[in-house]
Amino acid sequence: MDAETIVDFSLNEAGRMDQLRLLRLKAVLQIAQQQPKQTMDIHRKSRLHSQHISTAELLLKLGMQSLPIARSFLMNALRLEPTNYLAWFNLGLVSKFEGSLQQAADFFQAAYELKLSSPVQKFK
Repeated sequence: MDAETIVDFSLNEAGRMDQLRLLRLKAVLQIAQQQPKQTMDIHRKSRLHSQHISTAELLLKLGMQSLPIARSFLMNALRLEPTNYLAWFNLGLVSKFEGSLQQAADFFQAAYELKLSSPVQKFK
């Protein structure tokens, strides 16, 4: 069993906070392994994933009552593409607005690290 398989199994068993840490770990593993097949799968799912992030961004603008729904959309986006820095960044905004500043800082740090390791130009 490889590390990514173990992380995937753990995602099903973990609580919300642990899921976020595991998704971040999965992103790091995928980057480290430089998996071209994963990259192609992620590209195919990018439309759905972009819709999740766009919806979450809109919900963030609507205010506090929409934060749990925005978080849900962002978590779904991260399940599709754990290396997406925009999803991590927006998750940081949700946590900041909820008052979870340490969690927000962790998400912003993840977004920053992923942004640094992302290609200059997206696959089209």
